[in-house]
Amino acid sequence: MVVIVDIQTIKKLARHHAKVWFYNDRRENELLEEEVFNMLTLKNFDDATSKEVSKLVRNAYEIYSLMDDEPDRYDECVVFDEIERCFCKAFELLKECRPPPQGRFYREFWYNFYRKENNSLRNLKILNALWKLHQTKYSKLGVKELITSTRSTLYYALAGIRGHNKRDFDITVKYLEKYWLITPLRHNTF
Repeated sequence: MVVIVDIQTIKKLARHHAKVWFYNDRRENELLEEEVFNMLTLKNFDDATSKEVSKLVRNAYEIYSLMDDEPDRYDECVVFDEIERCFCKAFELLKECRPPPQGRFYREFWYNFYRKENNSLRNLKILNALWKLHQTKYSKLGVKELITSTRSTLYYALAGIRGHNKRDFDITVKYLEKYWLITPLRHNTF
């Protein structure tokens, strides 16, 4: 496992990541795109790649938000196909093309997240999609990293459940700091 020792980078990365989620809530898509760009350049991706990936991530969040705001106007299948396409292309540009494509797990996450019923099965499906997403990042690294993958999934989920869902930016950042502390910089999550 690669551990990032620069705690200031972790703190910045966590804040940018949390801002992506909170800007999405407010439908501030230009700021969301800027935060994704900041995350990627902080992780030493070149400006051109960071810009292109940022637009793809913005597009995925934006189309989801449009459907979420006006569900009768949009075909779910088309929206989730586009979300998957955006994330598959983003990970291809970031050279994270692991089979199966991570975009598929983003689609699964967003699809289950979109289901508004608040029940245990929905929550398990969301957690399962997150775990599969993180598992693909660690799959070739061995059992120890599989445990890290489970921990990273947990911190990511806690950032969403205990922080973001309660609209608490500081708690969201706290869990995302724990997430990025154990997640190698070469892995990308938005």
